[in-house]
Amino acid sequence: MKKTKRIFILMLLMAPIFPIWAQQVQIVNMIPNAQSNETAQDREPNLAINSATPNQLVGTAFTPNPLGATTPPSAPIFFSQDGGQTWVLNSIVPSNISTGDITSKFGTTTNWLYTGILRIPAATGATLTMDIFRTNNVAGTALMPQLQTRNSPDQPYAYAATPPDGIDRMYVGNNDLGILPRSAAVDLSLNASATTPTLSTAVIERRTPTGQDGPPVRLAIHPEGTLYAIHVQRTATSGTLRTANIVVTRDDNWGTGTNPFSDLTDPGDGLAGRIVVTGIQFTFSGNNISLGQERTGDRVAIAVDPNNDRSVYVAWVDNTGTGTNNIHIRRSTDSGANWSANDLYAVNNAINPDIAVNSQGEVAFSYQQLAGGNWSSIIERTTNDFANRTTNVLNTFPDNTPAGGTFFPYLGDYAYLTTMPSGKNFVGVFSASNDPTPARFPTVQPAWQRNLNTTTNQLRNLANTANVAISIDPYFYRVDPVAINNDFYVRDWTKTPTDNDPGAEPSTEPVFYLTSDVWNRRLDTPGTFNSNDQPQSMNPRPMTAGGNFAYARVHRRATGPAANANLLFLKSEFGTGSNYQLINGVSSFASLAFSATDQQKTMAAGVAWNLIDPAAVTANHVCMAVEIAGPNDPSANPTLLGRAPGWSNGTDLLVLADNNKAQRNLEVYTGTADSGESLIVYAIAHNATFFERDMVIYINPHGKVPEREKYRISVIGGGEGSENAIQQDSLVLKNMKPCENRWIELMVSTFPAAGAEPVSYLFEERVNHMRINGFGIDVQSGKLEVAGEENLGEHAFAFQRLEKEYNIADAGVQASKALDILDGTVDEPTYTSFLQDLGPAAIQLIRDFVSTQGSDPFGVVNAANTLENRIQGGDWKKAATVHGNLMRKCNAFLSYLDKLNGDTADILQTVRWFRDVVKRGNKFSHSELADKTIAAADKFILQYSNRELMNSDYPAFVSENLNVWVEMLHKQLPNDNFDNYISAIRQNIRDPKRLQKSHCELVNGLVQKAGL
Repeated sequence: MKKTKRIFILMLLMAPIFPIWAQQVQIVNMIPNAQSNETAQDREPNLAINSATPNQLVGTAFTPNPLGATTPPSAPIFFSQDGGQTWVLNSIVPSNISTGDITSKFGTTTNWLYTGILRIPAATGATLTMDIFRTNNVAGTALMPQLQTRNSPDQPYAYAATPPDGIDRMYVGNNDLGILPRSAAVDLSLNASATTPTLSTAVIERRTPTGQDGPPVRLAIHPEGTLYAIHVQRTATSGTLRTANIVVTRDDNWGTGTNPFSDLTDPGDGLAGRIVVTGIQFTFSGNNISLGQERTGDRVAIAVDPNNDRSVYVAWVDNTGTGTNNIHIRRSTDSGANWSANDLYAVNNAINPDIAVNSQGEVAFSYQQLAGGNWSSIIERTTNDFANRTTNVLNTFPDNTPAGGTFFPYLGDYAYLTTMPSGKNFVGVFSASNDPTPARFPTVQPAWQRNLNTTTNQLRNLANTANVAISIDPYFYRVDPVAINNDFYVRDWTKTPTDNDPGAEPSTEPVFYLTSDVWNRRLDTPGTFNSNDQPQSMNPRPMTAGGNFAYARVHRRATGPAANANLLFLKSEFGTGSNYQLINGVSSFASLAFSATDQQKTMAAGVAWNLIDPAAVTANHVCMAVEIAGPNDPSANPTLLGRAPGWSNGTDLLVLADNNKAQRNLEVYTGTADSGESLIVYAIAHNATFFERDMVIYINPHGKVPEREKYRISVIGGGEGSENAIQQDSLVLKNMKPCENRWIELMVSTFPAAGAEPVSYLFEERVNHMRINGFGIDVQSGKLEVAGEENLGEHAFAFQRLEKEYNIADAGVQASKALDILDGTVDEPTYTSFLQDLGPAAIQLIRDFVSTQGSDPFGVVNAANTLENRIQGGDWKKAATVHGNLMRKCNAFLSYLDKLNGDTADILQTVRWFRDVVKRGNKFSHSELADKTIAAADKFILQYSNRELMNSDYPAFVSENLNVWVEMLHKQLPNDNFDNYISAIRQNIRDPKRLQKSHCELVNGLVQKAGL
């Protein structure tokens, strides 16, 4: 049999650049230039965004394969590698020329694309055949492998998400006419990214409709695993008139129970599924014209606020109002239990509603409306439940141009609206006339790929020799809520004065933590920028006066009104996964005044902070971050405070995705090149999730890789049964529990030559294919006094801590002497004299301290013995390197000991973890005490994130709610004993740090005992 080559046009894959839109609204006609001849009715569009590679988008529509029938049969998807600026067709869908309904969604972190279609032709003897496919290579030529095929379902609508465990969940809402009359269903897989996934069908209709439910079944997925579904329960039929109820169902744990979508019941009959409104009526015109050239029927939409899984919006279409088809919007603020009695907003003569909520809580509503004989595609945005709205008309065209096609729908039974992974910006697709007349696009002119004559406003064929008739095309659009003259940002990276971060969301540079525009100084001046326009950061260290100073440079994308940009500085442990704390309590803020002509401002004075006070972070090697906000440009939710950069609700890329946030996670270490001693440094790995996991950290994933024989990596820490493994280019920290810490030790045996550029060792944490955080260690060679100055800072910090935390008076003498030298000029004689005079006493003090602790996991005593030998031998270059190693080991050991008693930086994580366990646990479902526990946790989380509460308020929160927790545990888990955990909490109720540990142990015990 002759085989026909499937069409595939590969876009450039090298360094795709996500666009910085020149306007708040951008529209792109999706038909590729190679298809300039086409006149198909490309209706009913859908969109998928690859969060792991946010520039990669997939679009779908009723689009035929340009090559016609192929062997094997195939239909196309639209494919973009540049964030939607340009599109190509890739015929990888197994269907004959085109599909019926088709929708696609990516998993959050896995690169897997899941697609549900109505196959053409249907299976023999069937009217409808639903196929579900997946692929992890949308740029490839292979047809998508099939996961499932079933006869009878209609209007498959695909969704997918990846929980923090890294295993995709896939859901396909559909109207299964094979199980009438209860036809509203969801096909789901809880291991969709597994080698052999399993699928099942959940019938979400629990009542008995008349005949069948309506075709649309739509879902909304909250990142923490709450699923909402909406369907139309038909209750009566009279000709083309349908009477129905709008019903919302909910599942609180990714659909993992034996009876999914049963967590929301109606008080009227006690059945699963809350009836939002009863007795609506609408015209179901099937394949007949009813509204202009479009058919009418059931249309619904649902959205959940990403910041609050209790806040849900729904929309539906009926004939209640002054028009033929009217859209209504209502809201629930209590997880669907109750709904606004009246419409928040209504639109007449409209179809295809969709809703999305961004990270700021702004709601966007898209629809298509027939008014005055013209179809308009519209998006409206509101921050106050539609009391005020910002409206953009994306396209408008006469209902009779083009004429209706041979098959309905004309524009589609749905369009699609969502947010970008950044969380702030809205994107969507709609189908409309491709008449290029400028008046058809009232808000902004679209970008076109297909040929057109801009003088005559006519489409042209591929050869540009003749006009092409107007037809229906899909359009991609993006709406940025922040105008460019109000869009303030901090650079995530700078390579050269002309090659730097222009404020892209998400950031286009994978190494976003080395050359960012937030930095530290040890004197109150911002310092100079080098020839590459990069700030010159200094490692933080303790000082006798002044301490350290946090700085940032802020940009604005265009000149605009005079405004203040407010800055908040935070710090976390150097490494990956640790939760951020305010850099200096209530004094962590700064402000930059921008005039109308300013596009760049650098702080003239820094925010002072010290390593010792406040002591929320227990290391002198820290990751610094800044969050900025302008008058009309808030930092995206959630804040970094109390969270790790790569984890919030699942895998939210808090720094990468938001141009209002930046972090610097780089430390520079100096060794003496010809000493013959290895340099040893430490970073911390923290599990910021709510579950035990293997933490994967890639080593040197970018740029030049130092030779393996020049360095060695090992891990310190981990409880019984935990393992650590280095697998070629990655470090795997196995069985990391929530809030657990392990220390990564890097030993470098070969230094760069004196005066040469530092050698960089990069560590990048990834979840599946998504990079979520990283840190860099630069090793350089320096003169003895340069290494000595660094070592004195380490020395001062270690002995300050021994004095403060363990009341060792002699340690204060060591710290003071080191700081005295640092206040002046450090030269070789001064440093070697310090080692000779104070080194022996320091070594003995450290030995004595370690002997009281019962263990020495960092090998502090061995390092002390080595330093003693080097001092006695008078080999000061060797002594300098070993001195630095000893102090870094000592500081790491002190941090290790400190965290054994808890960590105030983990307070918010612990509260969020506790809430998650209570909410997810089947044994807590329908418990009023559990509901109270969740509500109290939500309040604390919100107030803590808004800086209305601090770590010192945590004991009061626990004390106020502890009795409710105890009663809940006794009632819901009567066979389990949690008395020891509760006793520990009561014992430590006054100490936020120790209380965090006790609270964490309770949650972990709850997970273990209750099997959650």
